[in-house]
Amino acid sequence: MTQGKCVNTKTDKDNCGGCGKKCAKNQVCQDGNCTVISIFDQGPPAHVFCSPPCLPGEICVFGQCQKPGEVDHFACELLCAPEACCNMTCIDTTSDPNNCGSCGNICAAGTTCCAGACVNLLTNWANCGACMNTCLAVQDCCAGSCLDVWFNPASCGGCGNVCAPNNPNCCFGQCTNRQTDVHNCGVCTTECPSAHACCAGACQPICASNLDCEPGQLCDKATGCCAVFGPGTPGLPASDTWSPTSTEGAPAPRTEHRAVWTGSRMFVWGGGVKEEGHTSTGGLYDPASDTWTPTSTKDAPAPKANYPPPLWTGDRAIVAGGDIPGSPLGPSGLYDPEPDTWTPIDLDAAPEGFYVAAAAWAGCRAIFVGSQYNVEDQSSRPAAWAYEPAPLR
Repeated sequence: MTQGKCVNTKTDKDNCGGCGKKCAKNQVCQDGNCTVISIFDQGPPAHVFCSPPCLPGEICVFGQCQKPGEVDHFACELLCAPEACCNMTCIDTTSDPNNCGSCGNICAAGTTCCAGACVNLLTNWANCGACMNTCLAVQDCCAGSCLDVWFNPASCGGCGNVCAPNNPNCCFGQCTNRQTDVHNCGVCTTECPSAHACCAGACQPICASNLDCEPGQLCDKATGCCAVFGPGTPGLPASDTWSPTSTEGAPAPRTEHRAVWTGSRMFVWGGGVKEEGHTSTGGLYDPASDTWTPTSTKDAPAPKANYPPPLWTGDRAIVAGGDIPGSPLGPSGLYDPEPDTWTPIDLDAAPEGFYVAAAAWAGCRAIFVGSQYNVEDQSSRPAAWAYEPAPLR
């Protein structure tokens, strides 16, 4: 008995083992000894240390039944672990938007509490569309979905970054054209060797002229690729139609001029210009760009008439034959359109009195057919001669 009250000194925290011997707040009285406890119950069945058992809605704290509002903060933290005690209420701060990561941290509108952090599920790479839904390394979170941004032309390098028509492919987050990109030729990472171009998705040696291409192909010097020239080629009109061509920079109006196709351009030379007579001027027409380029007149053959069309050797045009006083064969020359230069043809070994009526290129030499004048009997007879130009150095 203590202070006129009957107590059990084996269980009474205020009289544990004897009258007036109080146990600490975090202790209970067991068999007359104050013992530290760390396990708590939040309702029936009551913890063995709470006697009598707690009523419904009460909490057993350090052996005493208490109402939730009477529990102090330290006890609340112990009771709520691993959750947090916020305003004396157990809160999961890993997912509560009003207490995200810590008590009172309210997530902004449009964000969600994931693992204790406020995130936007529409854009967060580690929580895309739902908490803990992590995108792959090649993906980004786009409107709540993990999308490939390394190889997807609709989101190349970032959400909504659509590749343009001239670079329709996506390689490692960069828009490109696998038909022409020497670093990603045909497929991403395919690197073309040195002195090669990417032509229609395949690595090919860079062409310098049409001689480097297969029969039926032309050298596109802008890309270094050999390509088939025909209907659908850029710069050409559709088949079975007529389209006007540019006249800006074209040679002056003339008659009896001649032309030959070089593989990519038309070479026009000579003819007669009104009020000027025969001329040694000409021009190059590029149908791909619809442009004219005047040809040089330095070292060009002298103006003449009645000469056959020029012959294209694959890299130069041969202009030979024609009428000029004192020279039936007429001054002749080789025209190279790339440096825009003329090289005179040596006529010292050419046949005398040879009038050219027709000519053809035979793969490595030119064949001229016409007639040859015999001074002795002043007669003409059929004749044919071959001319082989010196190769370009």
